[in-house]
Amino acid sequence: MILISLSRHSSSFRPVRPWINPEGAFSPGLLFVLALLLLWLGGYGTELRASGRGENDQVLRRELANRLLPEDLAWTFAVGAVEIPRGAEMDRTVLGSYLRVIQEAIGDAPERHLSREERLRWAEDRLRKEEHRLVQSLEERRHRLDRQRLESGAQAGRFEPYENDSRYADLQKELKTVRGIDPEEVLPPRRVPLQMSQVSPRYSQALRSPGVLAEEMKTDIVFIVGLDILGDDPEETLILTVRAFHKVENRERQVLRVVGRGREIAGMLERSSAELVREVTGVSLASLEVRVQDSLGETDQQGVPEDARIKINGSLAGAGIARERFLLPGPYSVSVLAADGRRAEAALVLEKGEFRSLVVELPPVQPRIFRIETDPPGAQVYEGALWRGVTPLDIALPGVKREFLLRRNGYYDSRLQVSPEGDRLYRRELTPIDRDWAGAVTDSRDSFYRSFGAFALSLSVPIILNGLYDDLGGLFPGGVARSDLSRSEQQHYQDRSDAILAGYYVSVGLSVTLFGNMLWRLSRYIRVSQEYHDR
Repeated sequence: MILISLSRHSSSFRPVRPWINPEGAFSPGLLFVLALLLLWLGGYGTELRASGRGENDQVLRRELANRLLPEDLAWTFAVGAVEIPRGAEMDRTVLGSYLRVIQEAIGDAPERHLSREERLRWAEDRLRKEEHRLVQSLEERRHRLDRQRLESGAQAGRFEPYENDSRYADLQKELKTVRGIDPEEVLPPRRVPLQMSQVSPRYSQALRSPGVLAEEMKTDIVFIVGLDILGDDPEETLILTVRAFHKVENRERQVLRVVGRGREIAGMLERSSAELVREVTGVSLASLEVRVQDSLGETDQQGVPEDARIKINGSLAGAGIARERFLLPGPYSVSVLAADGRRAEAALVLEKGEFRSLVVELPPVQPRIFRIETDPPGAQVYEGALWRGVTPLDIALPGVKREFLLRRNGYYDSRLQVSPEGDRLYRRELTPIDRDWAGAVTDSRDSFYRSFGAFALSLSVPIILNGLYDDLGGLFPGGVARSDLSRSEQQHYQDRSDAILAGYYVSVGLSVTLFGNMLWRLSRYIRVSQEYHDR
């Protein structure tokens, strides 16, 4: 309270303002704080601008890295050249057969497994080519700007710096970014698809540098086939070598060397195909052949079911027989599914460069029983020359389609086709030998004709009765008798119409019965005629 009263009545009281000195000027402390605040705000804005530029640089860096590593990257290879000894005359047909063996051995190779060194060298080469392209683009842009300066500089009296050109500045920025990209950022995948070039090989007695050949053919791997003749006769002994040049690594090595007579070289190349495959794929692969074996029916006969599906590691590889040439070493599972539902499985481990032939046996077919009956019974049943029994006879269902012969004295032989998908009960009516087939056919035909005539005649009865019923219905329009009819006449006509209606229904039933009889006699006529034709 004392302080308040003093502040109201004292004329010398002034409000306290610590940031202003008594002379009315800002204090040094306040100026120092303001300076720090301005410095901090300036630095923060600089950081924001720098962070913005840094983010843009990172985006450009990622775009360039994605452009340097295409999605459809593939490794190409080709049989590029054939070196022929000087002065030697070689048959191009024979040389072509050697080349076809090599191309067939490696033509279907699916992918190449790149080593760490190959991936790094590819990335370095890719960055070097991109840098060279950007430098050339800068030079071309600079020359173009110089021409524009010469055309417009004399009139304007001044020259614009190169950096003021947006295209030139963008190229410079890309070049700087490319030079800052680490090869580790653009490494290709460990596995890349392989593509065989369709360029025809070159025949030469003095081959130029394999590196130049690879550049001209635009391939990553070039195979060079060399031939040398021991002696004067080409049919005596040949030395065939296969060398491979890898453009990325810039190295050449001999893949294989075979020595033999001219007609033996193709077979020796086929047996050495694993070396060629390893060179083009980068790893030692294995081959697997799977065959399905089945026990047919009750015998010990073996067969190959062509409809049995084979899967290797869950992927469909073939039916009946499957061959896979380019498999990585390691464990594999083989499963077989037959058309009748039987299954079989096998497991194996493939080694490097191994060729494995695997036979998978399906479990035996579970026998099912089918029955043969004859009329009359007692027929002898033969399967080929093998006697199986007397009817009625129960036999295990075969694994394949078979034919049985039914034989009985006094009757014609009858043949019966049985298959696993067929019925389980077979009935056969045996035909007597002394039967008059011509008379039987005539009787069955005449019987059919008579039944047809009776059916046709029976159709007229319900038609006539229906007409009579309609005529009597005219005496009762709307269900009410006409007024000119007496009660006795009405009763007479009513009784007659009821009798006609009952006769109509009876005649319809008779026609249906005669129609069924006609169909039965028709089927009998057809069956007897067919049996007569077969005999």
